[in-house]
Amino acid sequence: MHRSQERNKLSNPRRRVLLAVRDLGGEHVTINQLAEHLGGHPNASRAHLGALADRGLITVADIPGTGPGRRPRGHTLTEAGKAALDPAEVNNASLAGAFASYLVRSGHGSEDARAIGRMWGDSQAAALDDACPRDALDSVVRVLDMLGFDPGRVRTADGEALVLRTCPLIGNDHDDQAFLCDVHHGLIDGVLRRIGAAEGLTLLPFADAAGCRVEVDEPVAV
Repeated sequence: MHRSQERNKLSNPRRRVLLAVRDLGGEHVTINQLAEHLGGHPNASRAHLGALADRGLITVADIPGTGPGRRPRGHTLTEAGKAALDPAEVNNASLAGAFASYLVRSGHGSEDARAIGRMWGDSQAAALDDACPRDALDSVVRVLDMLGFDPGRVRTADGEALVLRTCPLIGNDHDDQAFLCDVHHGLIDGVLRRIGAAEGLTLLPFADAAGCRVEVDEPVAV
């Protein structure tokens, strides 16, 4: 789940807009509110908002209301957006890269990576409260969202799948992407095993325009 440095890095103007969304409460922020907060014409922020939405850092939706006329569009910070503004994100990616490099150079391979991921997924699923959705994919989505992967459910020709729009762990300057992808594969498998689902799964890096796709065989309620 590696993206180029240019694509991962937020430009200063886009970071400023994302910070403004957060500072204005993080939910249902209108473009006029942003313009007033940042100064300048609303169009100055419009293109940046579109780019942030394309990357899954904010969501855009009509703000509910009862008054007449066109409803304003509101911008809401996603978990991935919050992570993008968190300095710890850089440290996490750097640590994950060092971790993967050491294990690969020590002779550890794909099975070891997936075993680590399964232990991680098991511990994350164990922490879910009783309100956790009992649908297997919903449970996976909840764990991945908590970890900052910004997951979404999509329909494909073969059924339902997940798209991971961001990766909170992988940085830009290491060559061990495949190892960490196997860790992520094990993570999802660990969640499924913990909740009692027996589906197989396939992780397809960058198979979707929005990010990596996870195909889960025959999802069932648990």
